[in-house]
Amino acid sequence: MAGPGVPGFYCPTCGRRYFAPGYCPNDSYPVMPVPVPSHRCPSCGTQYFGPGVCPKDSTAVVPLAAGYYCPLCGAQYGSPGFCWRDSAAVLPIPVPAAPPPQVVSSARKFCPTCGERYGADARVCPKDGTELKVSSSA
Repeated sequence: MAGPGVPGFYCPTCGRRYFAPGYCPNDSYPVMPVPVPSHRCPSCGTQYFGPGVCPKDSTAVVPLAAGYYCPLCGAQYGSPGFCWRDSAAVLPIPVPAAPPPQVVSSARKFCPTCGERYGADARVCPKDGTELKVSSSA
């Protein structure tokens, strides 16, 4: 969970962490917000990133209530106050913002090595690292 001083964004291809949105300088992919757990097992308390069944005890996981979290240990609480584990003030759980609208470009790029096609924003082929070329036809 991202808190003050913790990189809140990551590159989905190389895994590097960043403090602000933008593009990964390593592979030119847009960085994404670090996922925040959205569900938990009601019996053991393990947190998960989506619905499903807890593998520990086969209990269906339930959505987390919007609330507060401890920036030091990540424990979640339903109201403001202090963490009982480490006495840190709990912070509001950030609500994920809607993704920005995608800009659709007619320019396309392709990899001269493997032939895969990519959008105009891509710079290198994620499969083989070759620099992409602009297609002559969109």
